[in-house]
Order: sequence, then structure tokens, then C-alpha cells
Amino acid sequence: MKLINTKKESGFSILAIILVIVAVIVAIGVWALSGQSNSSNSQGTTSDIQASSALNDINIIASKFDSLVISGYNPERIVFKPNQSDPYNLLDPSTGVPVKRPPSGVIREDAAAPEGMYVYSKSIKGNQIGTEKDDFGIVLAGVKSSICKRLNYTLYGSENIPKLSGVANSAAFVSNATAVEPTTTATLDLAGNDAVVGWTNGCVASGSSDSDQNLIFKIVKPN
Repeated sequence: MKLINTKKESGFSILAIILVIVAVIVAIGVWALSGQSNSSNSQGTTSDIQASSALNDINIIASKFDSLVISGYNPERIVFKPNQSDPYNLLDPSTGVPVKRPPSGVIREDAAAPEGMYVYSKSIKGNQIGTEKDDFGIVLAGVKSSICKRLNYTLYGSENIPKLSGVANSAAFVSNATAVEPTTTATLDLAGNDAVVGWTNGCVASGSSDSDQNLIFKIVKPN
């Protein structure tokens, strides 16, 4: 009668159990990494949508500006006044652009008017844009850093946020604008910043580049 080698079979059983445990651990690790990747992709997708929405709003305003100029309106007389009838008004309730609010999630939570509003400016100085005199444009201040990065990535393929020197916060560029008169005379001077050469729109930082003291700008008419 042949004896059963129980010691050998016991060794196989232990090895099988160890292999099962290793397989389970690997599966859990893959699942965890997949979950982190999906979460990161989801956050990136949300920021992309929010950044694109804000950029779309600004482009709509810029298109209305262009249409007025093409129709023969003097750009020096174009105004930005919510709910006021005026053929030169970008926000004329009957012929202009409807008053827009930035998409949810674009502006930091504590940003109050005139931050968190699309503001009209006649004092943006671009870098190598036109003759670098005061240009006309749209500014949105108080933008979250995550949105600023994604907007610049969409436009230029880099999440770098150019830093404006000597500026404490983004509110400085819209400080004299109001909800009734969302036009600022504060100067946004980009002429000395090599990181924004040729930019007609983008997102820049005031204060720390890692904070939410950022602003989106779009030059609608270089001078």
C-alpha cells in the first residue's frame, strides 16, 4: 500500500493560499490606483469645463464688441452697462449680450463684487500687442487657481500662471467698478511680463501664484 505524502500536499496548500492572498492584495492595489486616477480625471474634467465656460462668456462679449465696430460704431464710445438701452452698450437688453455671471466653481467663494463679475476695461496694456497703449478688454477677477491653470493649458498648453509683480491682489484691477457700472479705470499692465508676450487673453496671478488671487483677461481691441 502506497503512503500519501501529506507533508508535500500541505506544502502545496499553503503555497496556493499565499498566491491567492498576493492576488487579492494586487487587485486591491490596482482598484485603489484606478479610483485615484478616475477621481483626478474627474476633477480635471470639471475644471476644464468651468474654464471653457468662462472663456466662452468672454468670447461672446468680445464678439459683440467686434460686431459693433464692424457696423461702424466708434470703439471709444462703447460702454458696458447692465440693462441700459444704448446702441453703444455691449449689455443693451434688446440688442446686446445678456448680463452674464461666471459659471459656478470658477470664482473663489469669498470673492465679492466687482470681483466675480465680468468687468470692462479700457486700460489693459498687452505685451507686444498693438502699440502697447491702453487696450480695451474684459477682466474677470477672483478666479480660482485650478481654473486659471486649466484655462492657460487650454490656450497655451501649459498650466503656468504668469505672476504680476508689485500687485497684492486681483481686486486692485476692478476696485473702482460696481455692479451698476462694471467698468474699471485701473491699469492692467502686462507690457513688462515676458511670460505673456503676444497674449490677447489668458489668466495671470496677483499675490501668490498658488493662491486664488487670479484674473482672466481678454483684449478685445488692441491700440
